Amino acid sequence: MPMMPKVRREVMGPDASGFTIVEVTIAIVLVAILASGVLSALSFSHVSSRSSQDQVTAMYFAQDVLESAEVTPFDALLSLDGATVVDGRFSAVTSSTLVSIGLVRLTVTVTCDNNPDVDLEIATLVSDRS
Repeated sequence: MPMMPKVRREVMGPDASGFTIVEVTIAIVLVAILASGVLSALSFSHVSSRSSQDQVTAMYFAQDVLESAEVTPFDALLSLDGATVVDGRFSAVTSSTLVSIGLVRLTVTVTCDNNPDVDLEIATLVSDRS
């Protein structure tokens, strides 16, 4: 019968405590899984925040374009139909429609170049001031 080699326990002692490589590996895997979950949640939060910020910026931009159009003389309002205003990543297209004599509907549609979720449209009615 072959002799089994004797395990030397004297190096660490018979009551040595510590973690095995399997326990350490499992701990590292668990920490990595938890960390990836936290990073994923942070990334989603950042994207959501950016989208909200783009919506607010688009709203302010649309209001600014409408205010600029409202000071245009009434006779020239219909010439604004199809006019495009670009500001950085945002672009606004104006639309003007004669609703009735002395009343024009101005519509501004704002889009964002790199955020397809931003598609905003606001409108106002402008009457003949004279």
